[in-house]
Amino acid sequence: MNVIISGKVPDLKPALRDSVEKKITDALDRFQNRIKEVRVFLADVNGPKKGVDKTLRVVVDFVRQPLIIVEERGESWTAMIDHSVDRVVRSVSRQVKRVRSRSGRTSMAGEGIVSDDDSSR
Repeated sequence: MNVIISGKVPDLKPALRDSVEKKITDALDRFQNRIKEVRVFLADVNGPKKGVDKTLRVVVDFVRQPLIIVEERGESWTAMIDHSVDRVVRSVSRQVKRVRSRSGRTSMAGEGIVSDDDSSR
């Protein structure tokens, strides 16, 4: 699982970058064989001004499934990161459960089902 962090943040310090990468990696570690890449984009619209102007977007790219995109807006990077990681984990878990539940199903035509008549031939 590859984690890419980028952004338009004037004060994107290595500590913030490392914190985001560690939280994402730790939270999604159990799904690493299903996830190809996680992209995190951080943006601070107003720069050093105060207010709800920070944006965080997490895009999870699966191996053979649709993307999951989570967006957050807020004032605090720490709170936004924690909340978005929780949302990403819930979304990924839901996606994995959907795939697992579909893999056990058969078609309406009954393909994949072996009857007693077929086994004696």
